[in-house]
Amino acid sequence: MKTLIAYVSKHSCTAKCARLLAQSLRNPATLADLARDNPDLAEYEGIILGAPLYAGSIPSRAKAFCRHNLARLKEKKLGLFICCGLEDQAQAQLESAFPPELTRHASARASFGGAIDLERQNFLVRTLLRKLMKITESYEAIDRQSIQDFARQWEQV
Repeated sequence: MKTLIAYVSKHSCTAKCARLLAQSLRNPATLADLARDNPDLAEYEGIILGAPLYAGSIPSRAKAFCRHNLARLKEKKLGLFICCGLEDQAQAQLESAFPPELTRHASARASFGGAIDLERQNFLVRTLLRKLMKITESYEAIDRQSIQDFARQWEQV
């Protein structure tokens, strides 16, 4: 099956997870960064869509991609993943991040953890992260097991 992994990645965590997922799949997958690529969905039988969560929402570029391609995505084998720093809220946020009809249609869904690089944030965001989330230093908490599990689930369906 020809698979596309399309993603939006603001600070590189989602891109890294997309690459790790592509490496975990038995069959080669095409990676597409939606910030610069406009893939032809007709070329693929399966599409995996990944996005980070910021304040409980995926970026507008991911929302627009879903909205613009809704009918085509519902015709394909579909997988959804998020990168989220709040693991205790990840499942609920995953369920509400994408349009409900895509979430229901997806055969594989997961949160792959997250990462925050304080040095790459602007002053305001860095201040909010420190005060609201009590983050004092950069961290990476990518859940590689979740990526492996997603890959197995994707290949079984």
